[in-house]
Amino acid sequence: MDTQERFTEEQLYRKDNLERLKAFRPIDDIMFRAMIRDNIPLAEYMLRVFLGDPDIKVRKLDVQADMKLIGGARSLVFDVYATDRDCTKYDLEIQKDLEGAGPRRARYHASVMDEQNSHPGEDFADLNDIYVIFVTETDIVGEGFALTHNSKNSPILCYEVG
Repeated sequence: MDTQERFTEEQLYRKDNLERLKAFRPIDDIMFRAMIRDNIPLAEYMLRVFLGDPDIKVRKLDVQADMKLIGGARSLVFDVYATDRDCTKYDLEIQKDLEGAGPRRARYHASVMDEQNSHPGEDFADLNDIYVIFVTETDIVGEGFALTHNSKNSPILCYEVG
């Protein structure tokens, strides 16, 4: 293969990749993972906007955090699992498809977060604060708002970006 043929193949390869890349949006799982991985400033910004708290300071960020549970319970993989300087835990879920994005799934995520962060003999008052945030394209709760609390005083939020 001569230099000209190789150059043309490389151009076509780049053009094909560019076309595929143009189809991705931040709400797409693979694109979001690429954007957020090792990007604490982006995670902080999103949490600050969603929760209206400019003082959130993320100290630990895990992408695709595997929450393995024993005893036959259903395990989860959190899209983004963050911990701030006050040991508050955040589960940030990017949900393009509405299938499975309902309040009961968010409730299960919250229960897994509590299970993962509690210890035998620990007083329940010592549990870390937690937030489960589902980012969706549409209003999954049906309240007509972009940001919806699951229930009064709930740590579960749904945020519409569509």
